[in-house]
Amino acid sequence: MVSNVAENRPNEFMSFEHIGEVKGGVEDTTSERVKARAGAHENYMLTEANGVTTLKVTVDINEEFKAYFENTWPLAMENIKALAEGLPAKNLASQNYQEPKISIGSSKQKIVPFLWFDGQAEEAMNFYLSIFKNAKAGKIMPGPGGTVMGMAFQLEGQDFYGLNGGPMFKFTKGISLFINCEGQQEVDELWEKLFRKVQKKADVAG
Repeated sequence: MVSNVAENRPNEFMSFEHIGEVKGGVEDTTSERVKARAGAHENYMLTEANGVTTLKVTVDINEEFKAYFENTWPLAMENIKALAEGLPAKNLASQNYQEPKISIGSSKQKIVPFLWFDGQAEEAMNFYLSIFKNAKAGKIMPGPGGTVMGMAFQLEGQDFYGLNGGPMFKFTKGISLFINCEGQQEVDELWEKLFRKVQKKADVAG
């Protein structure tokens, strides 16, 4: 990561602001992929009570890295605790982190919806992931210059592929995806979330 120290209060608080990433030894702070995540913070807070020091960490992450942090962050915290107590740290690399299994071309589904975007594929994926409860981000397919070419994701057990293919094709109402809902409350909830960004007041859905 490429980061700035946003705030530093010795022995009390430190905050890092992430502004880019390093790939192949080259810093990237200008690509669209990086800009979409710029400004994320990683905060470390120390408090002491009755001779016991507590470290609290908060990290801004997106769905792409959620599984990684869930697998590795608890071990990282154990290592910090061990080092503070003069004990040997565990080898983080020895832990078998499982990358997202979903990737373009890997789905076991016979038919997978393939959604075409003009640079907004990752933004669209994250939008859908924020709406459906059972949602998973898959692998990102890198494009030239640090951009995102495509990705795979899963919503309620259904695999989707997204592709930044350019401006040649536009979204239309020529295809729709049918969602089975358990009742009107779920219909209203999904309708409001899906359409609140594109129109001020959604039509009544049934």
